[in-house]
Amino acid sequence: MLRIPGSVNHKPDYDEPFVKITKCDWTAIIARPLPLKVARQLPFSAMPDIKADPGKHDPNAVLKRYGKSLHPKVRALIRNRKTYEQNRSAQIFHIIAGLHEAGAAADEIACVLWHSPYFLEKHGRDVGKLNEELSRVIGKLESGK
Repeated sequence: MLRIPGSVNHKPDYDEPFVKITKCDWTAIIARPLPLKVARQLPFSAMPDIKADPGKHDPNAVLKRYGKSLHPKVRALIRNRKTYEQNRSAQIFHIIAGLHEAGAAADEIACVLWHSPYFLEKHGRDVGKLNEELSRVIGKLESGK
């Protein structure tokens, strides 16, 4: 659902098939629901522009420094060497949020994510995606304060 026809479904459970149209609704635009009047997400300018260096710290040192302040689930996610949870995005969010709330700097969070199987399975070694994830999650956390 909501995948672009002709693109690839990258979820590992589906063996990366091409996306096909299975159902199409040609209802006139007049009959469709009206858009919401309230914006659903923050404007792009409200998100911080983070440029973190994932090689600046050691992930084990970061875990040792903030481990006592982290929720047990976040500690477990950081220690994992393979994915155990299906929703990788949620686990990435938990790691970033837990470390951010514990007071970790963006470079420290980046080094932990850079070694996380949840991030690697989803994005690989893409520094741009790493900075996008950090900006998006930290922006959400800071706008909720």
